[in-house]
Amino acid sequence: MDEDAWNQQLADRRAQLEALRRDGRAHIVTRVTLLPPSQGGRHTPVYSDLRPQLWLGQTLIGGRKLFWDAVWLLDGEEPMQLGETRDVTLFLVGLPPIALSLHEYVEFYEGSRRIATGEIIHIHAPGHPQHQQPSGGLQ
Repeated sequence: MDEDAWNQQLADRRAQLEALRRDGRAHIVTRVTLLPPSQGGRHTPVYSDLRPQLWLGQTLIGGRKLFWDAVWLLDGEEPMQLGETRDVTLFLVGLPPIALSLHEYVEFYEGSRRIATGEIIHIHAPGHPQHQQPSGGLQ
C-alpha cells in the first residue's frame, strides 16, 4: 500500500470514530502513558484506531487475566510517541460502561505485552452513575 492510500485509510477510520463520538456512542476518556521499549512497551508510535486489549485488574479462576477489546481515538493527526502521556478516547467492545469507575487504573496489552497504562478520567454514557455532561472540552 502506498503512502497516499495509507493516509486515506487512516483519515477514513478517524472520521468513522469521530462520527461514533458525535452520535453519542458510549465511550470513556483515559489519560494514557504509552510505555517505551525500556519498560517492555512498543517499539513504534501509535495512531488512532489502535485496538489493544484493556485490562481492569480482573482475573478468572486460575489466575488468567480478563481482557476487553478497545478502540483508541487520538485527538489530532499526530501519532502518540513512546513515553508520551495523552488523553485518549476509548470505544469499548463488549464491556458495558456501567462496569467502569472514574479514576480507575487500567492497562493496555498487545498479546502478552503491556504497552500502556492509564486512568479513566471521563465516562460518557448516559445513565451511568458517573456520567459527566460535556464541558466544552473533550467529550
